Amino acid sequence: MYKVDSKQTVDIIEISQQKVLSNFLLYAHKIPAYIKFLSDQKINISDIKNIDDFNRLPYTNQENYIELFSLKDRSIDPTKITQILSSSGSSGKPHYWAQDENLDMSIAADFKSRIEKDIDNIDNIDTILGIVTAGMGVWGAGGLMSRVFRILSQELDSFQFITPGLDIDENMKILEHYVKKEKINTLVLIGYTSSTKDIIDIAKEKNLIKNINIYAYVGGDILSNEIRKRVESIIGKGRLKSLYAASEVGIMAIDNDYTPELKLIMEQRLNENEIEKIFNTKYIPSIYQYNPNKHFFQVSENGLIVITDFTSNTPLIRYTLNDNGGIITSNKLEEYIKEKIPNFKPKDKNPFIFISSKKDVVLSFYSVKIPSFHIQSSIQSEELLSLISGKFRAYQELDPNGNPIFKLHLELSPNLSYSQISKNDEKFIKETFVRNLRKINGEYNKLISSIKEKAVPQIILEEFGPDNSFKTKNKIKQV
Repeated sequence: MYKVDSKQTVDIIEISQQKVLSNFLLYAHKIPAYIKFLSDQKINISDIKNIDDFNRLPYTNQENYIELFSLKDRSIDPTKITQILSSSGSSGKPHYWAQDENLDMSIAADFKSRIEKDIDNIDNIDTILGIVTAGMGVWGAGGLMSRVFRILSQELDSFQFITPGLDIDENMKILEHYVKKEKINTLVLIGYTSSTKDIIDIAKEKNLIKNINIYAYVGGDILSNEIRKRVESIIGKGRLKSLYAASEVGIMAIDNDYTPELKLIMEQRLNENEIEKIFNTKYIPSIYQYNPNKHFFQVSENGLIVITDFTSNTPLIRYTLNDNGGIITSNKLEEYIKEKIPNFKPKDKNPFIFISSKKDVVLSFYSVKIPSFHIQSSIQSEELLSLISGKFRAYQELDPNGNPIFKLHLELSPNLSYSQISKNDEKFIKETFVRNLRKINGEYNKLISSIKEKAVPQIILEEFGPDNSFKTKNKIKQV
C-alpha cells in the first residue's frame, strides 16, 4: 500500500488523498462500469469515508474491468471521447483506449513545460520539427504523441511535426529533406527507446545530423545508463529523457533535470544492500518524480504499481499496471542516500515512483526468473554497443530430450552485416552477456555455477532491418 513517512510535506499527501476520495465519489456515481463493478464486489459507496477505506477497495485490471465493460460504460461522459487507440501488450490480444481533450491537454502541458526547460532559447528558434518515431495507425504510443504534438503546434508558433512512425527509411528521407533543404536545425524526437536510438545511430552514419540540436524523449523500454551515454554522446548530455507511460493512461512522468544524473550517481556510490533497502531490488530501477495532483499511485501487495487517474474522461481506478516498482517520498529518498550523496536536494517535494521491471516479461529458465530489464542491461553494456543494436528476443525451448535451452536473438548494429562478424566477435558477445547477467541476477549466477554450460544461452545474431524477427519492442517469450 501507499505508505506516507511523517517527514513528507503534509500538504502534498493530504491534497492527493482528498482528491482521490472526491474523484472516487464522482466515478462511483457517474461511471456505469464502475458502479456495476462495485455492486458485484458488494461495496457500499457510503462506507468509503477516508483513505484507509479507499485502500481496501478491490483492484481493477484488464481481466475484471477493461475486458468486461465497453468504452462507453467506462466513461464519465461518452460524448467527450474523441479518438480510440489500441494496444496489444505481450498477449497479442487488442485492448482499446479512449482519448479525450482533457487528457490530451494535461499531457501536452507537461510536455510543453519539459521542452521549454530543455531547449535553449526556445523563443528565438524559427522552426522546431517534432518527429513521432513510435508506431502509428491505431497504436497507442504514436497516436497519443501525434495528438500531443498537434496541441504543441497550436501553442508554440515555432513547432511543427510529422509522423513517420517506425519506418527508418521514411525517417531518413524526412531528415534528408528538412535538414538539408528546409534548413531546420532543432528536432524533437519521441518514440520507443530502441527505435529512436536506431534512427539517431543511422542518421549519424549518414551524416544527417551534424550541427543539429536533437532532443529525444523515449519510453516503452527501460532506458539503461549505457544507452543514455551512447545516445547522448551523439546528441549532447541531458538531451535524452525517459518517459513513464502506459497505453491505458498515456504519459505519467518525464525525466526531470536531475533524475538521470541521480540514477547514475547512485549506481556509482551505493552498494547492493543499500540499493535493495531503497528499491527492494539489487539494481537501480527507472526513477521519476510525478505530480500527485494528476495521478494517485499505490503499490499492491505483490509489488505492482496501482494507479487512480484524475485527468481522463475514461479514468483508471485502483488499476494495476503491469509494472513492478514502488513509491518513495522525496524526504525519505533524501534520508536514505544523504551519507553517500550529501548534495542531493530535490527541487520540489513531489514523490518519486520507480519501475524495476514489467510483470509480464520475465523468462523462467530452470525456475530462475530473469526479467527483461536484466537481459536488456546485460546487452546494452558499453563494450557491446558497437556490435549490437540493443533489440532482443529471449525464450526457453526444449531439445529432443526435453532439456531446456535458453535462446537469445540479438540484432546487429545498423552498420554491420553478419558476414562481418567473426567467431571471436560471437564469443565476445556471449561471454560479455553472461558476465553482465551474472552480476545483475544472483539466481542466474548460482545456476551457472551449478550447471555450467547448460545455463549459457544460444545466441542467434540477426542483421539489422525490417526483415528480421524483431518487433517494435524487446520481448521475452515462453515456448
